[in-house]
Amino acid sequence: MEVNNQAHEYPIQNIEYHHQIQDTPGGKLIIVTYCTVCHTGRVFEPIVNGQLETFLLVGMDHFNTMFEDKTTGSWWRQVNG
Repeated sequence: MEVNNQAHEYPIQNIEYHHQIQDTPGGKLIIVTYCTVCHTGRVFEPIVNGQLETFLLVGMDHFNTMFEDKTTGSWWRQVNG
């Protein structure tokens, strides 16, 4: 992952337990996600409707990790946000 010419690496063993890591490469807040079932990694900005959002792991759906946002309780698929 590279943001503003600053590269970061995220070893799978650091992500696979909670399926996510928040980081600020180059000063930009991101959430790095990884699904251990479908082996898919994705990077998102954790901003919903202009507000910083917190995501919690809630389970699986169609062989993909599901997150729930803390504000509305909406479920988000890891593979496509």
